Amino acid sequence: MAFVPLAAFIAEQLYFTIAQLMSRVPALLFYGVDAVLLFGAMFGAIGTVRVVRKNQIDGRAWFWLVAAVALSLVCFVMFARLTFPWL
Repeated sequence: MAFVPLAAFIAEQLYFTIAQLMSRVPALLFYGVDAVLLFGAMFGAIGTVRVVRKNQIDGRAWFWLVAAVALSLVCFVMFARLTFPWL
């Protein structure tokens, strides 16, 4: 459940590392990372809703639930900052 937002966050960190090495970032790379962040936020939110709706949250599920919510929020904030830089 938290793997998709985690993968999106890692991809975003790699993008920021690689973007500094390039003189000009290709538009396809920028929009690709932007889409990955959006999908990471969406899939994290969907996974969170699925766990909460099952009403069977045990010890390990709490950790994954908190991790998915936190990573989804981070992915959404990064998506919003990349898409709308004036915010």
